[in-house]
Amino acid sequence: MNLRFGLICGAAIAVVAASYVYAFAFYFKLPISGDPSHWGALGDYLGGTLNPLLSFASILLIIRTIHLQRESNEVLRAELESAKRESKLRALDGKLQLLIAAQSEELRNFKLRFQSADGTIEVKDGVTAILCLEERILDSLKKGKSPNVELLLEHFDSEDSLLGALRRFYIPLRTILQDLSDSNGFSKEIREQYVETLIGLTDFSLLRVVMLSARHFSSAPAVYIRSSSDLENVLESMNFSSWPTS
Repeated sequence: MNLRFGLICGAAIAVVAASYVYAFAFYFKLPISGDPSHWGALGDYLGGTLNPLLSFASILLIIRTIHLQRESNEVLRAELESAKRESKLRALDGKLQLLIAAQSEELRNFKLRFQSADGTIEVKDGVTAILCLEERILDSLKKGKSPNVELLLEHFDSEDSLLGALRRFYIPLRTILQDLSDSNGFSKEIREQYVETLIGLTDFSLLRVVMLSARHFSSAPAVYIRSSSDLENVLESMNFSSWPTS
């Protein structure tokens, strides 16, 4: 910009000087004067001609500088927003690692109590407990019964393992949806990418029992999970039936 301004000024001076030389040397054919007053008049002429041109060029330069400053501020603002979003994503990644690790711990401590045919109580844990629970529900459905699934789940879940698993999934899901909300500058696509990551890192058997519990329980975590449109969209895109029928 400084080079362009210098070229404009130089061109303006050259045009004024050339017009003067042409007018007096070639058109009027006047000799070079030795009178200082004539040279003073020449200076007044040059100043009066060049000053408006240079002032106009200065105004253009100021306008251009303001425009460049505005563009620079917009770029800086965008970079700051991008850095802020990246910082939030890094913080979210750290929280999710801890929350998903807690999910794995929940599965190891997962326990349900089942009554065998002879009336004895048998405690099953982990994935085995979840598979046994699903078998009991499927058996009831195959026999044409319509069990109250909520009461059935509560009957097996004397140690609140189902509620614990539900909460262990609810907390990271709520964290994702709140931290990556529209008001925080994140798009629906980014939220759903993180929800998909959460689903992918959740043990499949644990995910099934969470979805089952969320459908039939009336607790706040259950309501939040089954009301999440982002979760519903991701589950549908992964061809996962989010709310198994009873």
